Amino acid sequence: MVGPHPVVLLERAVSANTVDAHRLTHLAAAHGRGAEMLERLLRAHLGEGEAVDDPCTLVRLGAEVGVPEDEVRLMPDGDAYPGAVTADIREARRYGATGVPFFVLDRAYGPSGAQPAGTFLTALRTAHADTARARR
Repeated sequence: MVGPHPVVLLERAVSANTVDAHRLTHLAAAHGRGAEMLERLLRAHLGEGEAVDDPCTLVRLGAEVGVPEDEVRLMPDGDAYPGAVTADIREARRYGATGVPFFVLDRAYGPSGAQPAGTFLTALRTAHADTARARR
């Protein structure tokens, strides 16, 4: 991840249709900035209370991580990446995601959000141990 982990204050989170935010993540990935974009969107949405379905917000956030503003501006009215977003949704459902936030660890474990830190630590340790065993 890029920079410090976002502080998640769910009381600041704004309900939003995140389809365009997901599309922006794919656009950013095409520019080699996908991880940075995802991190920025999560911090904006869950930590800063930004409306990640607002086109102006998406342009600003995209520019902050280096996605060309003109491409982000065209995205809401265009049809770029719908298949990629649909594939992401299908994959999330295979992991058991029914809401957000939802975290996938090593493509094998899927703790849902609002869990105690110990739950995530246990899941991370389990995923790490399984990966280490598989490499032997």
